[in-house]
Amino acid sequence: METFFEMLVPIGICVVLPIMIVWLETRTKSRSIDKKTEVLLKALENGQQIDPELLITPKQSKNLKTIKMVLLEKLQVAAVFTIMGVAMIVLSAVGILGDTANVGFPVFMLCGVIFSAIGIGHIVVYVLGKQNLKAEMDAELREKESGNK
Repeated sequence: METFFEMLVPIGICVVLPIMIVWLETRTKSRSIDKKTEVLLKALENGQQIDPELLITPKQSKNLKTIKMVLLEKLQVAAVFTIMGVAMIVLSAVGILGDTANVGFPVFMLCGVIFSAIGIGHIVVYVLGKQNLKAEMDAELREKESGNK
């Protein structure tokens, strides 16, 4: 009987938890679509104008991102990974200086180096992208400004 309860926790974490996460995500999306449909039907019944923005799906809205937005997302990812990597490296260095090094130290240091490398790579992509796509970003900005006037 004890082994059954010992097995229950890993089964719950590895099987039930992912299923619940997927179910909740699906339910949330379904409710969002239902509410949007309800609002659109009420607007049609009352003869009001429908905002075309309501008809855009999340997949389509991802395509509406400007080059600048994509580059800023790269910069955000770069900052997060670099800070995490540097923090892991500093914590492992403090651990080794404090003479509390244990088996987890090399793994922690390696993860810090990998995270820092990923962050620096994203910073390089951001800088190069900003330089190479300056003309396209300016054209997008002019197009947007001319569309607003």
